[in-house]
Amino acid sequence: MLSGVSDMRDKQIVIDREVFDYADVIGPYGLAVYLSLCARADKKWVAVVSVKEIADELGISISSVKRALVRLEQCKIIIRVRIGRNDSNRYILTDKVYWRANNG
Repeated sequence: MLSGVSDMRDKQIVIDREVFDYADVIGPYGLAVYLSLCARADKKWVAVVSVKEIADELGISISSVKRALVRLEQCKIIIRVRIGRNDSNRYILTDKVYWRANNG
């Protein structure tokens, strides 16, 4: 089981408190994007979604979503795997043991 998020597939997720410890690093949009990915993730903690879908869901700009995804990647909270050119991407939510507050 992925530590950081508990699996409750009946449309509920339980977020580990440690996720919020990264809010000052990833920012409020980063936290919102992460929660959106968690809600969409399958049992292997992989979410397939487009940046536009996330932006529309959260009511924020596409550029804000892109910046948040970059920061989540830099902190190793997610791994992005590109699918095609500009369509959906595959986002792998990593275990919190891999998370880093900086690029190092």
